[in-house]
Amino acid sequence: MSYLKETASREIQQIASSATREIQQAQAKVDTAQQDVNRLNDLIRQRRAAIEAERARAQEKLRKAEREVDSARNSVNSLQNQIDRREDEIKRLRNKKRCTRIFGRRICVPDVAAVAEATKLAAEVAGLYPALGTAKAGLKTAEEFLKAAGKTIDLNPIELDPELAGLYTALGTATATLQTAQEVLRTTVKVVGTLATVNTFILNQGLGSLLDVRSARFQTTLDVATGGTVLIDLNLVFMNQSQSMTFQFNFKSPLESAKALGRMLLVQ
Repeated sequence: MSYLKETASREIQQIASSATREIQQAQAKVDTAQQDVNRLNDLIRQRRAAIEAERARAQEKLRKAEREVDSARNSVNSLQNQIDRREDEIKRLRNKKRCTRIFGRRICVPDVAAVAEATKLAAEVAGLYPALGTAKAGLKTAEEFLKAAGKTIDLNPIELDPELAGLYTALGTATATLQTAQEVLRTTVKVVGTLATVNTFILNQGLGSLLDVRSARFQTTLDVATGGTVLIDLNLVFMNQSQSMTFQFNFKSPLESAKALGRMLLVQ
């Protein structure tokens, strides 16, 4: 019975080891596919962050340009208002008269003090015009900068970024590959998962503990068996579980018969 035990055990080990390798290979494909998905997700997060940072900088540049235009426009308006007020006052002062009656007639002459004040204001206005010209030039420059800053603003959805769109396409492909690999793994585990547990048993407890043939009883004698084939009733322990079974043993092909016993045990 030791030959039967050892040969059947080796056959079981070979089949169980093969099943384990199938699961490991399927799992390796899942792991590789998952790594690709993770890598692409990381690249997408990095690219999105880069785009968002770039857009934030562009927005801040635009806001700064808007503030500079507002400031320049306020300067222009302030200087223009100062000039307008002074020129209005100059007109009023130049039209101011001092009147008196001489020999019954009303005589009016320009107010000397008003004329002097108007001359003073005119000098101030003359000094404000160069400042107004500088302010207008500054406003024009600020408006041109604002126009240029506005052109850098991208209002399209982030997902339309060419690089990001390519990454999303690659992610879709990688995700489909991962799902296929996961389905293959599930199917493999379903088909050969039980065999893999046999391999785990062997690794943990040793091949010698896998199978123990306690007794064997021939249902006929070898001299009357047809072609050397005989039915044997076995009492055995397989993976620490006692069981009884009947199998056909061919004395002309003991190796194949013992292997067949191993295969039978795996499908019990």
